[in-house]
Amino acid sequence: MNMKKFFAVFAALLGEVLIIALLLLFRGDLPNNILWLNGIVCTLACVTFVWILFVRWDRSSDESDAWIGSLGINLMSLNVYSIVAIALVLFMNYLPFISPVGIKWQLLIHGILIFGLAIFQYFSYSAAEQVEKVGKSNQQQTEYLKQMKDATRKLQDTAFITAGVDQSIRNMIDGLQQDIRFLSPLKNDAAHELEQDYLANVATVTAAFSNYAQNEAVIAKQISLLKHIVENRRKMYN
Repeated sequence: MNMKKFFAVFAALLGEVLIIALLLLFRGDLPNNILWLNGIVCTLACVTFVWILFVRWDRSSDESDAWIGSLGINLMSLNVYSIVAIALVLFMNYLPFISPVGIKWQLLIHGILIFGLAIFQYFSYSAAEQVEKVGKSNQQQTEYLKQMKDATRKLQDTAFITAGVDQSIRNMIDGLQQDIRFLSPLKNDAAHELEQDYLANVATVTAAFSNYAQNEAVIAKQISLLKHIVENRRKMYN
């Protein structure tokens, strides 16, 4: 157990010990059933309050950062619940010159409070799911652009190692790579069709370099077509 986890566990256990001690010291004339209810409520409030000490902040495996979408609601709901729950325990049991509220009413009030906490937790996970969906959508929008860059880089390498390739052809391919860098991800089916069309054509051009001397004219024409596709893609907007 590392020191961070040790102090988190120590704080949680110390908080529970303090809760039990305070309940026993200030028990007064409280009946056992209310005392047990107070103990359970205070323990739950303590757990929700120290929950943040056990959060794993390193979420590098979560590429969509979905957990961030739920973090604010989680912290707010858990902290509000713990504060309100403790305040209710004090208000319903320890006000001077006022008898404790009946066990049935206390159970009802704490039940309503837990129901509210559950609803906020539902909203928390719903927010996380929404962030994950948006993250996946953005990832899909950029996937084809990444593939275009990778395919063009492969075409650059092929042109570089192929003997007899005219420098103007290599410059045209380098220009394609530069132009692709200025393309923005779009949530647009027509844009994705152009991106797929580019990938299909660049694969054909790359294969044609295996017999460059025979395919030189075709390669030059195909590279011009690739440039035309990139130009059309750059003119598109969401």
